[in-house]
Amino acid sequence: MQAMYTVMNRISVPLADGPAFEERFAASMRETLPGVAGLVGARLLRPAQEGARMWR
Repeated sequence: MQAMYTVMNRISVPLADGPAFEERFAASMRETLPGVAGLVGARLLRPAQEGARMWR
């Protein structure tokens, strides 16, 4: 059996910058993650509450 790791980050972003952050972060994931050996998946989760500042 191989080891499996889960990585989560909480990133504080000013509310006004949320859409731009999401666009840049998603573009970065599309560009860099396909070459990661063994990667099963990656998700950018929006804040659970409207008006929250934390992306996960």
